[in-house]
Amino acid sequence: MEAILVDKGSMMAVGVSLQAILPIEREERNIPKLHDAFESRISEIEHRMNNDSIGIFIDPPNYDYRTDPFTWMAAVEVSSLENIPEGMSSITLPASTYVRAAYQGQPHEAYQVYDFLYNWIEQSTYELADSYGIEFRRVSVEGDQGEEVIELMLPIISES
Repeated sequence: MEAILVDKGSMMAVGVSLQAILPIEREERNIPKLHDAFESRISEIEHRMNNDSIGIFIDPPNYDYRTDPFTWMAAVEVSSLENIPEGMSSITLPASTYVRAAYQGQPHEAYQVYDFLYNWIEQSTYELADSYGIEFRRVSVEGDQGEEVIELMLPIISES
């Protein structure tokens, strides 16, 4: 895996969300189910930039992944927040510098890209700028392999 720095302007997204606790989510796998249900509703969203479903996670302050719930949003990037469909919500993320890495492999091992980026930040001259991240599912490889390709982006700032 390779860490790449990218600058991204502010971003608006519309979608559906759930609360999860990581150890429970790893067993129940409700996030993939949320994405599957959301993808059948993407066409309801006006002002879509594309039809690519993204995942946005938001951790609470002083997040402890073992016990604290976090929010996961299955969403699509939009150019306007007008006319949000019933049962959906919106989020606006600020312009930021991100560190990005890609993962290809089995869905249950996608945590590797998270571990890689958090370790990269810890060993770099950067720190997390905020408590959210964006996961882009670019390609899904069908067939016996069941592999997926995702890109993870975390907002960073230079250490003071």
